[in-house]
Amino acid sequence: MELNFVFVGKTAFTDVEQTIRRYLKKIRGFVPVHVNIVREEREAKHRNPEEVMDKEAERILRAIGKNAYLVSWDRSGKLMTSEEYALLLRNWLDRGIRSVYMVVGGQLGLSPIVLKVSQEIISLSPMTFPHDLVRAIIAEQTYRAMTIIHGVPYHR
Repeated sequence: MELNFVFVGKTAFTDVEQTIRRYLKKIRGFVPVHVNIVREEREAKHRNPEEVMDKEAERILRAIGKNAYLVSWDRSGKLMTSEEYALLLRNWLDRGIRSVYMVVGGQLGLSPIVLKVSQEIISLSPMTFPHDLVRAIIAEQTYRAMTIIHGVPYHR
């Protein structure tokens, strides 16, 4: 299995970017990892937020493979513990899913267009977080899940 992270827009904070890179490097010790940054659509007073998210959705869907397993991170998704997330990743490995795409939206979140075609929708919390921090948390939780799967003591 390979993990493909699709992020909308660049990370604004270098320290958060360094944290993301640190965990992605650690994940690569278990599975191949790729990152695709899609351009964030500019917001403007005259633009409807749905229009902005739909434009980003077009870019997201172009960035993922045709037969990819799409996982969207959105506050409307399923809440789970770190152990449950590890079981989900284990299930993907056991099922032989080759390519998982994990999508994190921009400042406005993800368009319903992306959510509709997702095989999984996962939530970190019902709270709203800056999308930069969400990337770091998802990277850390994915690394934590891999350590749980492989019996590495990090997760304690």
